[in-house]
Amino acid sequence: MFARAARRPAQPLRAAAMDWADEGDLFESLVASERVGDWLAEACGAGAAARLPPSARLSAARALATEVSRGGAYAAEALAVCAEAALSAAAEAASGDSQPALADGLRSAAAACAQAQLAADGCSERVFALPCGASVRLREASCAGDVLGLRVWDSGPRLVAHLAQQQQLGELLGASVLELGAGVGLVGLSALLLGAGSVTLTDTAQAPGVLQLLTHNAALNTQPGSGTLARVAALDWADRNAAQQPSDVTTPPLEPGETFDIILASDVLCVHPPAPRMRAHISDAPF
Repeated sequence: MFARAARRPAQPLRAAAMDWADEGDLFESLVASERVGDWLAEACGAGAAARLPPSARLSAARALATEVSRGGAYAAEALAVCAEAALSAAAEAASGDSQPALADGLRSAAAACAQAQLAADGCSERVFALPCGASVRLREASCAGDVLGLRVWDSGPRLVAHLAQQQQLGELLGASVLELGAGVGLVGLSALLLGAGSVTLTDTAQAPGVLQLLTHNAALNTQPGSGTLARVAALDWADRNAAQQPSDVTTPPLEPGETFDIILASDVLCVHPPAPRMRAHISDAPF
């Protein structure tokens, strides 16, 4: 390493620094690999750690969560060994064994791993509390670029606050709701949790990644067998004659002839001012 730098005296410090950085990264990865493996085994009570007391397992789970939350090599290693799935399974087992403190610690560690995965995917997750006591969990892009539908914008939470007032008047109870330009789905999913009977979340199929993220968030906020219904459909509200041929062919278009009790839209006029077109589209729409 130093011999190479000595043969090139014009830039010895740069070469040495690069070599040391590489070796430092490798050493950090090796240490992280060993520690994450040990903490994960101890937290989950796997192998030789099966006889550990709950307090020791909880300590390991907390140590793992702390380091993974900081990112870097520890987060990368946790993702590589699928730590989230192992911790979630261990949390369920601990809950079944009537060890609530341990179960909570394992869930927190699993959540830290889940956040690390979101960061690796260029996403983040937020929770929006509703006045009814429920909450909406949403994944959104950390860096959405010029794809506007990949994050929550200002008027969304304001419309949700208005919907909460309408809930008190019974306006949403059992209603079928259509959301135009749903983006990540905050407004429509809030309507569902506030008492709507069903919600159809729509956005254009031409915006990369929007329908996929919307589908993920719909699944994140509905429980199988709960009786709540949220579905995702492709719809370009600004041009109802536009062919919806999505790059995401797994999302079906909204069917002609469908009817809804309530139509919601939030932050859909931020780029162009097509308000008259929207008004004409809604008043004369086949749905």
